[in-house]
Order: sequence, then structure tokens, then C-alpha cells
Amino acid sequence: MDLNDCFILKNGRIMQTLFYLLGFEREQICFRGTNKFNLKQAKQFLNEDLLQRMGTYNPQGRRAGLFKEYQKLTFLKQNLHGFDEEKLAETNLLMARILQWIWTAIQLRQEDVIRRRDNCEFVKLDRAK
Repeated sequence: MDLNDCFILKNGRIMQTLFYLLGFEREQICFRGTNKFNLKQAKQFLNEDLLQRMGTYNPQGRRAGLFKEYQKLTFLKQNLHGFDEEKLAETNLLMARILQWIWTAIQLRQEDVIRRRDNCEFVKLDRAK
């Protein structure tokens, strides 16, 4: 993983969002008591396990457990606000691809949530008849 060779990471919020999406805790990847991404601390997770988590991530279905506020889709989308994939691709192709993967995962997850919500409402209306 090329990111392990980095000492400074421009656009760290992209990696931070990736970690949050994959279920990592804030304390694992951020400076203590903040929401600022800490590359030095997060490097321990830049390995095959991260790639495995990305490969097996399933945006569909109900999630078990409780989510922290920073792991919810609204926060993740806000954390990526302002990034342009095309501009990013000109300077850092790897980060652009990661950003593209995150946006796709978020979009698929949102569509699944909406579909399941609409299905529940349809069942409720059908039962009421």
C-alpha cells in the first residue's frame, strides 16, 4: 500500500471517511479528543485487512449494533463536502479512486435505506386496509 510510505497526507478527510464507513472508531484514527485525522496512528490499519473490508463491504441490509454520530451517512457526506474527483485525480489518482469508491458505497447504502423504508411503509399501509 503506497499510503504506508507517506509522512504527510493531503486530503486526510477522505481516508477518515473511509475508515468511518468501514466501522473504525474515532479513537483509532484521530488525535485524542478531536476529529482530526492522524495518519501516523491510522497507518497500522493500512494493510490487507482494510482492503479486505472494502472488498466485503455490503451496502445492503440492516446494520447490527449502534452507530456513533460520525459513522452515519449524513456525517460521512458532510465530511466529503467540497472534494472534486476530477481535480483530485489530477494530483492524486489513488485518493480519487478511494473517493469514488466511498461515494458509490454511500449512494448504494442510501438507496437501500430508502428502499427498505418505503417497503416498510407499504407493508404498514397494506395491513391497515
